[in-house]
Amino acid sequence: MDTFFVLLGAQKAGTSWLGRVLSAHPDVFMPATQEIHYFDTKHGFYDKNETLYRRLGYVEQRLAKAEAASPENVASIVELRDQIEMLIDADSDDAYRAFFERFGNGYKVCGEKTPNYSVLPQTAFDEMARVYPDARMMFILRNPVDRFWSQFRFHADRAEKSGRRLSRFTDPFAALRRGSFAVKSDYPAVLRKMLFATGRDRCFIEYYERITNLPDAVRALFEFLNLRPIPTQELETWQARKVNTSPAMEMPEKLRRAAVQELRPVYDYVFSHMAGEPPAQWLRDYNTALPD
Repeated sequence: MDTFFVLLGAQKAGTSWLGRVLSAHPDVFMPATQEIHYFDTKHGFYDKNETLYRRLGYVEQRLAKAEAASPENVASIVELRDQIEMLIDADSDDAYRAFFERFGNGYKVCGEKTPNYSVLPQTAFDEMARVYPDARMMFILRNPVDRFWSQFRFHADRAEKSGRRLSRFTDPFAALRRGSFAVKSDYPAVLRKMLFATGRDRCFIEYYERITNLPDAVRALFEFLNLRPIPTQELETWQARKVNTSPAMEMPEKLRRAAVQELRPVYDYVFSHMAGEPPAQWLRDYNTALPD
């Protein structure tokens, strides 16, 4: 392995899609379980094994069915099971590295994506930067008001389907000011922690609106990771595949303007620290919400 990376988010900014794009590259290994939650578990923000044991039970059921009816699928399911079991036992940085050294053997680039890492303290970012020499960090910036609305709709839809605490989602503006909605909208905090931990040369920061639509933006990411380029037609096919989309529902204009006002410091920070012209939707929302 020549390069190791961590994709930090932002949540609802195409990280699942980008993880699929990276995994599709023949020189890249990423865990089949997608989000492995090692560092947030280490720092007490999550319990990775609760999720992993649940996935392990599901995979063992799949394995039993495959052994009986689809023997051609057994090898890939066994590898998935082995990955999960090793991640369950990963309780130190050495064990974390051993996972990638075992399953990423023969790949040029290895990495993982866990958007929950973005809320961790500076010490966790420093550890991620040191876990491998020259470890890289990546963060995707989605129009803040769109990112918030996508997160809100995603959780509101899940709550409605499960019957859990739907009252929390009756006031979107109140949600923006609390808990994970506020923290995961705080791009300045994430970017400061990234840049302090690694320096600019080991950070890749791009707009969601560009990387999901422009092959050149994906090529820039591949170059950042020292990956060979992929033909444009193939990249465009990858970019067309969207995953984990939130339920469609237009954001009320009054709420949109109020949310942009609330998020104005985020827009200001990004505009002052990102080179080049921001995406058109960012500018439209920002300018529309300017005080009269």
